Amino acid sequence: MRLFIAINFSDGIKSCLEQANLHLATYALKGNFTKRENFHQTLVFIGEVGQADVDNIKEVMDGLDAPVFHLTINGVGKFTRNSGDIYWLGIDESKQMMAIYDYLSGGLIRAGFPIDKRPFKPHLTLAREAVMADRFNEEAKAEIMPKMTIRIKTISLMESKRIGGKLVYDEIYSVKLKNDVKLDDAFKPGRYRHFKGKEYRLLYLANHSETEEPMVVYQALYGDYGIWVRPAKMWNNLMEHNGKQVPRFKYIGKF
Repeated sequence: MRLFIAINFSDGIKSCLEQANLHLATYALKGNFTKRENFHQTLVFIGEVGQADVDNIKEVMDGLDAPVFHLTINGVGKFTRNSGDIYWLGIDESKQMMAIYDYLSGGLIRAGFPIDKRPFKPHLTLAREAVMADRFNEEAKAEIMPKMTIRIKTISLMESKRIGGKLVYDEIYSVKLKNDVKLDDAFKPGRYRHFKGKEYRLLYLANHSETEEPMVVYQALYGDYGIWVRPAKMWNNLMEHNGKQVPRFKYIGKF
């Protein structure tokens, strides 16, 4: 069995990545482009193992004590190769993801697996052996995919295999990350005061349809009483106001 540990993506995110690839392909003279179903972020490549080793890998994964985190996909880059370049989407630095990588790779090494010790440089491969037309300039590159932040809730053990000459990745095990916020306590419906003074009504929490990021749906209690939405992480974070750190929105009572 050829195994690796990875971050899998929802169908919505895979659709966004597929659209980025289709856009990139319009500039390509040639290239092998990643299939929609194969998009993932590898955390630790394990390699060939026997069935008896799978339980040891699961045991390492089960010991992971890490919270849900956010991963930001940002910008197109390439690795230059003689046979054609490798094009990829960059991933912004994430301390949470690095901590998960350190734990998993260290645990697997201690369990006797020969894990590659090269520096971890996360990226999402779009195309291999790609040659681009001259019109693929910096402006075109910037339009391939907008910056996108997604919520990561699960880490997966994947098997890589070929079926009928086609590369297939199957999830054979997964562990859930811990929720880092008790949403019911931190975002109860009611009246809130913004740190600048105006009042709002928190209506409910929702999830972004593509990234699954928690969002706050709220209503202004002034003017035309408009309905707004913002990421939950930007609801009760601290802001500097008059020389003090204060919550962006402070609960002041039931509506």
